[in-house]
This record gives sequence, structure tokens and C-alpha cells, in this order.
Amino acid sequence: PCKMECRVLGEESKILSTAHFGELPLPANCAQFQLRLETKVGWTDWSQWLRWQSDELTEEFAVTFASTKSVALILQRDPQGRRPVIHAPFWFTDTTGLGAKVMVEGNEGLEFDWDDATVCLMPPVVTPGQNNFQFDLTLGGEDHPPVTTSVPTLGAPTSVLLPPSYQAVLRTDRISAAETFGVHCRLICLLPKYVLFNRTKRPIAFCQEGCSYIQTLAPGENT
Repeated sequence: PCKMECRVLGEESKILSTAHFGELPLPANCAQFQLRLETKVGWTDWSQWLRWQSDELTEEFAVTFASTKSVALILQRDPQGRRPVIHAPFWFTDTTGLGAKVMVEGNEGLEFDWDDATVCLMPPVVTPGQNNFQFDLTLGGEDHPPVTTSVPTLGAPTSVLLPPSYQAVLRTDRISAAETFGVHCRLICLLPKYVLFNRTKRPIAFCQEGCSYIQTLAPGENT
């Protein structure tokens, strides 16, 4: 879900995508390439040189852009080997408003603006191909230890308690292959466990147990 540039060994830098999704013809003898992505804070540095084997249709790379900024990317080609697609197998988004960040084994992912949401491409894991790996959740701007959790299986949301006492739900959804050139990507969503609606004609104030913050809902509002 981001703009990307690809630089082939021996070639000038070429724009891979001028929109969130796009295509670029690569030289037939292309064996090594570099990538850089446009994030919320601008373009990354060029990645390390990546190489794929001509006889492999699917390969997973741990692409590093800085000491703590890396992302898992998969290069997948059709059976004829003519159409390579670079994609991130796992995306993360926080819909709670808590500003949750993800880390995998000490590595941060890369965040992008996608429509009206912020999407993070997940960092790589030690064992490529894992679908239920562990990762850490931290809340931006709050001095609390990270919470370790696992990627939920499809159709089986899991509850997670974020400090000091925020109750949330993690859910994994498939992203339509029609939007990703036929490859399989998954979106991990952090959702509020409870949503309150004020359908009365008066303001209502409430305070969650364990929190000092008092929330006031005007008539017709929800949180």
C-alpha cells in the first residue's frame, strides 16, 4: 500500500509504482535490485542489495532500510516466471486511537498513510513463512512495557489487554487478491473491544476501572 522505487544493478533508478499499486518492466537478466519505500515521514534509504534465484517462484526477503527499520517482503512470480510481484505478507492497522506500534524481535515496521488509515508493514520473523508469529504492541506516548501477543488465525479474533487497562481485540483478515495482483496478504487489525453509544438526550460521563480519565459523551456521540 505504498509508493516504491526499484534500482536494478547496472541500471538507473526506476519508479516501480506512482500510485499505491503499480507495475514496472524489469530487464530479463535482472539478478540484483534495491528498493526504497515512501513512508509517512518520507522516502527510506535504499535497501541492501537483494538477489533472487531464477528457478524460484517464491522467495521471502528481510529488507532493511535502517538499523531498526525492516520489513518482510515476498517476491512471487507466475509459473512462467514473467511477472514478479513484490508484496508484504502481513499489514497492521490500529483503529482504537491509542497509537499502538508493532515490533517483531526488536525491529519496527514501516508506516504508511493508506486512504484514511495508517498501515504498518510488519517486520520479518526469524523463521520465514510463519503465520502465527509473536510480536510486541506498545502505546505511543505512554511509558508502559510492551505487550507480547500472537497473530490471530483467520476467523478467530483474540482479546488483548493493553496497559493500563485498555481492552482490545486483534483480528486477522484477508486482503482481496484482486487488489494485490493475485498474491495473498493479511491485515492484522487492533480494534476496541467495547464501543459505547449515547442514545439519550443528556450528556453521559463514565470512567473505566483502573483509569483516571473521565470520558463525556454528548447525545448521539459514541466512543
